[in-house]
Amino acid sequence: MQDIGLLLGVAAVFSFGWFVMKRLDAFLKRNAQEIQERAAGGAHALRIAFSDPMAAGAVSRTLELICKAHPDTAVYLYTADANIILARLHGGQLDAAIIPCETAGQKSSQYGREDVLVRPSAVLVKDAALPLCPLETKGVLQQLVWVKGACNGVAEDFAAQAAHDLQQQAGNACWEKV
Repeated sequence: MQDIGLLLGVAAVFSFGWFVMKRLDAFLKRNAQEIQERAAGGAHALRIAFSDPMAAGAVSRTLELICKAHPDTAVYLYTADANIILARLHGGQLDAAIIPCETAGQKSSQYGREDVLVRPSAVLVKDAALPLCPLETKGVLQQLVWVKGACNGVAEDFAAQAAHDLQQQAGNACWEKV
């Protein structure tokens, strides 16, 4: 009798363990898939590039608002030469960019474009925790380019908010829409 009780107890433990492991396996597979989608720039990742790192500081308020409005969207920021950025944008590896107007390329219905005046602002040097401040604060005309519909419309939200914020920073007196 004791052996049957022990056998039933062991069977119950194994059955419960099997059930728990199946649930854990499904959970881990879902998480791995979500991580792969985010790393590949899936629907929950907004990828933005700047040819001038100081432009990232100019849209910091915009980035904060986008992160609050879309908490399930990861935001990745990059910097590179404008031609590299443009190639990555056309290759689907980026969702939005701020680049010089002269390198913005040909217009296409796939992309939204807006000329913006970018005034450089301080950015934080991560390792030293020191601000990197621009000596020249004169605005530079840049082009904000985004892929229409990218990241479930978050790219368009970013573009609209960034254009608005950059216009506010430039001030009404010196702002000219090109």
